[in-house]
Amino acid sequence: MRGIGDKLMPVPAPLAGHQVLLVNPGIHLPTAAVFGSYRRFSGQRHRIATSADMRSLQQAGNSLTASAVKQVPEIADLLGFLQRSDGASLVRMSGSGATCFALYERHADAMRNARLIAKRYDYWCKVTQFG
Repeated sequence: MRGIGDKLMPVPAPLAGHQVLLVNPGIHLPTAAVFGSYRRFSGQRHRIATSADMRSLQQAGNSLTASAVKQVPEIADLLGFLQRSDGASLVRMSGSGATCFALYERHADAMRNARLIAKRYDYWCKVTQFG
């Protein structure tokens, strides 16, 4: 995805088949508020992935995360939980939040972590895969 989320690209072969654990804390987070806070935020901008291979994605980030976390601190806790989860190869917040995701190579890892999140938090979870 490029721009403001309006330019989509196909999933490249290296990511095809990866399991995706999507998690939303169920807390309203208006996109306009995140972008408004981001414009005032003087923090460092993240590097943009030059391609959608795993290495490039791991080196990139989401510049809106700090702005979203200021408004919904639960996002930071969720991202930390996902980063510590077994088998996660990439963890990020999606767009302007509040949905976060983790990529896994194994379906069993994604499902196990979805169950842990459902047990620990009252968050919406969904496991899917890049196809």
